[in-house]
Amino acid sequence: AYDAQDLPAALGAFEEEMLIAEGLQLRDAAGVAEAHTIACLMHLGRREEAVAATRRALQRTGDRHTLATTFMRCNMLGALVSLGRAEEAAAEVPLVWHLAREFDTVVAVAEAFARLALLQGRPKAAALLHGHWLGLCEQRNAVPELDGESADTVARIRAALGGGPAPPFDLAPRVMADEAVERLLLGRDD
Repeated sequence: AYDAQDLPAALGAFEEEMLIAEGLQLRDAAGVAEAHTIACLMHLGRREEAVAATRRALQRTGDRHTLATTFMRCNMLGALVSLGRAEEAAAEVPLVWHLAREFDTVVAVAEAFARLALLQGRPKAAALLHGHWLGLCEQRNAVPELDGESADTVARIRAALGGGPAPPFDLAPRVMADEAVERLLLGRDD
């Protein structure tokens, strides 16, 4: 259902999977199903629910970091940015960045990092981070999930950098070193 983009059906299936895994005390399987549930909520535009579900899940797991909780945090960061909650999102960045690198999931959150920089009024950083995301997608042969929000982000970056089809700062795919990304994420290098 998820691959077929039948998100309501996928959401129901993942919720059911989570309940079954919890009933069988399969903690890791329940975590994966919960991460998929949160991703479905995000794709359905139910961002407040995604944030609340992530916070509940993280409260249960405490300091236990897994691939599933990393994806949950990545989705929560994206939801907070989409909701315009820049301060809350920025507070999550150091841990999300650390976990995304540890679990090799930077490609899953790099666009949210770009959108956060734009929300913070840092269009040059947003352009670099967006290019980094596209570069990572290209490098991994991953198809970037371009939706209306992605197109709006690119348009807003271009406008903030002077508009036109060729803004003064390059939006082309370009993978940066982790140190450069980290400086941009922490607002140390605009």
